Amino acid sequence: MAELLDHLIIFGISLGIIIVFSGLVFLAHIGLTRLFADKPDRQHYRQLILIATGLFALTLAFILIPVSDTTQGQLLGFLGIFLGAAIAFSSANPIANIISGISLRASRELAIGDYIESADYRGRIVQMDLLGVVIAAGEQGTANIPNVYLAANPVSRNSAMDARVQTGVSVGYDWPRGQIEEILLQAAKDANVDEAVVEIGSLEDFTVVYRVCGRVADIDQLTKCQLALRAAVLDGLQNAGITIGVYAPAAVPQSSGMDVKARQAELDNVAANKEQKANELEKLKNEYTGMSQRLIEVEHELREAGPGEKRKPLNLEKKKLEAKLLRTEKEIAKAEAMLEAA
Repeated sequence: MAELLDHLIIFGISLGIIIVFSGLVFLAHIGLTRLFADKPDRQHYRQLILIATGLFALTLAFILIPVSDTTQGQLLGFLGIFLGAAIAFSSANPIANIISGISLRASRELAIGDYIESADYRGRIVQMDLLGVVIAAGEQGTANIPNVYLAANPVSRNSAMDARVQTGVSVGYDWPRGQIEEILLQAAKDANVDEAVVEIGSLEDFTVVYRVCGRVADIDQLTKCQLALRAAVLDGLQNAGITIGVYAPAAVPQSSGMDVKARQAELDNVAANKEQKANELEKLKNEYTGMSQRLIEVEHELREAGPGEKRKPLNLEKKKLEAKLLRTEKEIAKAEAMLEAA
C-alpha cells in the first residue's frame, strides 16, 4: 500500500510539473502574440522563440520530475527519439518551408509591403512567417504562398519604398523621337505615374523600342497603374496616327504585289521569331524550377549526411546548382526583355 502511495505521489508531482510548464508555454504564446501583433514582418522571430521555449520547458520538466537518474536519462532519450521520428516521418514540405523561410528572411530579399509577381501569384506582401507569405491579391482577397514555392520560382519584386511601372513600344524609324517621347510622357501623366522618363531600349532593323517608366506613390495601385499606363500609351499613339509594328504607315509602299509579299514574309518571320523566343523562355523557366527543387533536396541530404566524406559530392553539386541557377536567372531576365521588345 505504501509503495502504491509513493507511486501516486510521484505521478501527481510529475503531472503537476508538466501542467505548470505547459501553462508557462501557453502564457509565453499569448505574450509573444501580443508583442508581435503589430509586427507582421517579424512573425518568424515569434515562431522561433516559441519553438525554443517549448523544447526548453519540456526538457526542464523531464529533469525536475522526481525519478531516478536512469529514468530521467531514458525520458530525455525518448524525447530525442520522438523529435527525430517526428521530423523523419512528417511531410517534407513544412520542413522545407521553414528552411526556405529562414533563407528568405536572412537574405532580406522580400519585405512587408513589397509587390511581388511569381508564376500564378501577384500581390502585395502583408505578412511573412516561417511557413509562407501572405499577399493581398486585389479582388481575389488574400493568398498564402509557401516559402518553398518562392524559393523554387523566379520572383519579380517591387519595393514598397520604390514601386515602379514600365511599358515598352516598338515604332518605326519614320516617326520623330521627340514626338514619341512627348506621347509617352503624356500617357504616364494620364496614368498618374510620377517621375516618368522615356528611354530608348534598343535599335532594331526596322523599329526603335521605346520604354516609359516611373514611380507609383501607392503600391496598392501598382497593377491598376500598370494597366492604365499601357492603355494611355496605346490611346496616345492611335490618336496621333502612329502604328505600332514593323513599319510606320508612311513607310509601307503601295506598289507591286512583290512588295506586299515581301512585307508579309517579314511579318511572318517576326511572329515565328517571337514564338521561338517564348518557347525558349518557357524552357528556361522549367529548367530553373527543376534545379531549384533539386537544390532543396541536396540541402536536405546534407543536413542528414553529417560529417564525413559523404558531404563532399553533395557540397560540390550544391555549388554547381547555385551557379547554374544564377546563370539561368540572368538568361530568363534577358529572354523576357527580348520577348517584350519583339
